[in-house]
Amino acid sequence: MRKYFLLSAVALLAASTANATTDYAEVTAKATIEVANTFTCSELNFGTIVMKQNNEKTELWLTHDGSSLDSYDIDSTNIISATDYDTANCSFDSVVAGNITLPTSIQLTGVNTSEKLTVDSFGYAGVGGEPDVSFNKLHIGAMLHIPSKVTADEYIGSFTVSVVY
Repeated sequence: MRKYFLLSAVALLAASTANATTDYAEVTAKATIEVANTFTCSELNFGTIVMKQNNEKTELWLTHDGSSLDSYDIDSTNIISATDYDTANCSFDSVVAGNITLPTSIQLTGVNTSEKLTVDSFGYAGVGGEPDVSFNKLHIGAMLHIPSKVTADEYIGSFTVSVVY
């Protein structure tokens, strides 16, 4: 009896496998690659800033008026002087039109210390046009945040600017 039972079970399993259905799908893989051209920019240079000892938190705006003047808007009585500053100046081989992408914030790190300064509120002026209009030069400015009781050091960081057109 046991033998017949095992044979019956094997037959049922074989029958259910024989009636099985297999579904399938073909999947398409796709990749779109774009290659970005490069352009050159000078440094965004906040210059040499002389602070009072035991300074309070300070903010500086480095801007460009769209023609030829860089300027500081200093919101502090803690700065004795600021010299040798310059917006980042970008040049393009030809006139382009497009959307400009800048970071929201970056950190500058001290060369001899681990102290950090924050740069944010990036802005720009295009020579030959405004955003989404043709231009061949771009001037980038930003706000520098100096913490209270800042340490004397050179602070360095970097960021990427892109133009999609």
